[in-house]
Amino acid sequence: MRIHCLLLLLALAASAPVRAEEKTRVVVTLPYLGEVARAVGGDLAEVEVLAPLEQDPHFIVPTPARAVALSRADVFIENGVQLELWAERIIDLARNQQIRPGYPGHTYAATGIRTLQVPRNQSRAAGDVHPAGNPHVWLDPLNLILIAKNVEQVLARVRPGGAKTFANNQKAFARRLREAYYGPELLRLLGPKLLDKLKDQGKLFGFLREKTFKKKPLSDYAGGWLKRALALEGLTLISYHQVWIYFETAFGLRVVGTLEEKPGIPPSPGHLDDLVGIAAAHGTKVVVSAPFYPFSRAQGLAERIGGVAVVLPTEPGEQGTQDLWDLFDTIFDRLEEAAKATRR
Repeated sequence: MRIHCLLLLLALAASAPVRAEEKTRVVVTLPYLGEVARAVGGDLAEVEVLAPLEQDPHFIVPTPARAVALSRADVFIENGVQLELWAERIIDLARNQQIRPGYPGHTYAATGIRTLQVPRNQSRAAGDVHPAGNPHVWLDPLNLILIAKNVEQVLARVRPGGAKTFANNQKAFARRLREAYYGPELLRLLGPKLLDKLKDQGKLFGFLREKTFKKKPLSDYAGGWLKRALALEGLTLISYHQVWIYFETAFGLRVVGTLEEKPGIPPSPGHLDDLVGIAAAHGTKVVVSAPFYPFSRAQGLAERIGGVAVVLPTEPGEQGTQDLWDLFDTIFDRLEEAAKATRR
């Protein structure tokens, strides 16, 4: 009976006429993609997010309600990098050819981003690895610029009449992201092209420390999240899962170990003992965890190393955050509080 009801709903949704004045119906897998799609789509888009907050994005149940939402969609946006393996089942249930991979209404948001932590050994013995690399690409905020460009392109394919609006919205989103990352003064001094190039080459922090302007290091002109990152430079962390590599790369921090001995494998007593030694070797006192991992394990390790454990949100809407800007502000708030607590 449940299957018959689902098929009826899908048939009704597929037969519903679409008027020119209607908003483009966009369905996305993850909350951060909802933020990007709303920013780029503006008043021309209606956005629905499939994944609930504070739930591991690897494991979302393909429910009938999610399939119905997708059956009505003009556009479907996935993160990609093999994060949402569950999405294929929902696409099959939705029976909406328009939003299948390879068709005009579908895109992978991470297309074109250089992925990190691509495993050399892709056997199951290595744990729950992602063959295409670490999928948490949005935790480098400047990756969101390319993600927004991919969103712009899929919206323009489906709604060509809105292409100019989508392009303008994407440019405004990119400007706001760069200002939040670099700060307005540093952007005026060096310009986005040079700054982005230095960041992509991994040379930004060294360049800002070594070069001067008006007898002051360029780092003194940094603002926004970069200024906060420079103040935390040298901070080392232990993480529950391999979530933070893009954040590390963007902000000059370093995760020296993970509670999971291998991705998806809970920590063994022997591995925890090893982490205590690693923490001592690096002077690490901060253990971080995403909201959907067992925080008690992070707390237990923090107690053993004489440090602190902290939950860091990974998506806008988690842990009381309101949007993408608030997401990164909150991550820095909590890292600064943790670093301060370990110095007492």
